[in-house]
Amino acid sequence: EVHMELRQMLTQFKIKTDRYHTFDWRLDVQIGSRALHRRVDPVYLCELQSTTSNMDSNDNSKKLEASNNAQSDNTQLEKTLFECDYASLENMIQQFELALRETQQSWYKKVSRQTK
Repeated sequence: EVHMELRQMLTQFKIKTDRYHTFDWRLDVQIGSRALHRRVDPVYLCELQSTTSNMDSNDNSKKLEASNNAQSDNTQLEKTLFECDYASLENMIQQFELALRETQQSWYKKVSRQTK
């Protein structure tokens, strides 16, 4: 009962609950240029894939069915491509590690149990 109330609140406020799937990256470096001598500007090309659910917020029977079947047809992959430099990538890694540490907190575990 609490589980359904939390899900309804998330959909009411249109809070998307995407889930991490994969993260791929490639390092691009321009080795030489006529205009820029001995200058190296590395750029990371990153692809973040997450899964999103395609559930209609008005159809409760689909919600119940989708919650029972974790790998149902209601999910799709969303790809996000972006470029960043080393400092931005390092900051992103720190933010992900901080978020991962937060998932180990007791309050997070209580909330996640209620929303599964």
